[in-house]
Amino acid sequence: MMKLLFRKQLIVVVGLIVLLFYCGGNLDNLSELQPNEIFELGKKYYYNDNNYENSRELFDRISRLGIVTSYADSAQFLLAESYFKLENYIIAQSEYERLIRTRQRSSLVPISRYMVGMCYYNLSPQPALDQEYTMKAIESFRQFILNPGPGTDPQIIKNSTDRIVELYEKLAEKDYNSGVLYRKMNLFNAALEYLDDAMYNYSVMVSGVRIQPVAIIPKAQFEKGECYIKLKQFKEAREAFQAVIDNFPQHYLVKRAREKVSMIKLEIAAADTSLTF
Repeated sequence: MMKLLFRKQLIVVVGLIVLLFYCGGNLDNLSELQPNEIFELGKKYYYNDNNYENSRELFDRISRLGIVTSYADSAQFLLAESYFKLENYIIAQSEYERLIRTRQRSSLVPISRYMVGMCYYNLSPQPALDQEYTMKAIESFRQFILNPGPGTDPQIIKNSTDRIVELYEKLAEKDYNSGVLYRKMNLFNAALEYLDDAMYNYSVMVSGVRIQPVAIIPKAQFEKGECYIKLKQFKEAREAFQAVIDNFPQHYLVKRAREKVSMIKLEIAAADTSLTF
């Protein structure tokens, strides 16, 4: 009886020594560990040590084993999370997608769809560059909002909405910048098209709520007014500047918009003395 107890204690001690050896950062002989031990060690690296390179390697090992366990989807999710923490967003997105595709009944699928959006969000470049990842991020967040899954934290849903607005602002800014460039090149009709795109192209209905960026609108309206002045379309110019004044009374462009309206009134009065205001 004493011998049996001693053997059990010895096995526990040896096991602790092996885990301590791996916890020191040496991952050379993972074959000595069982899958559940690799999983627990991976969680320690991820949660306790913030060692995402080691956690990535361990969770990847479990994923490649292809075994069906109660923790298989968690290991796959933490593999994707490790890549995300390492800012390797392309591979992280692929690993989240793999969980969504292969573990369709997992409770981790909804948050994985949200994280796919976050990967694309982090890959989204400056407005002047190609916006493929921006569009993918918007669509991913939109799909998540449409089907967030039971028990999903409302704050995550709100975050998704906020991200869509932010990304739409980026797309609108890209068109706005093009409009400004064309105005400076005296290509006023082309400028007006881009400015209209910046104002009206970027909105989406999600669950009965319209998500639309608004920060770019007063700037685009003001630029449209400038274009109409150059085209000598004073009525349209006045309407554009007045829209800034009426709809965005606290905006920094309001003072200039009022000055433009006053100038336009003088221009029209000089051209047609029969016109009153």
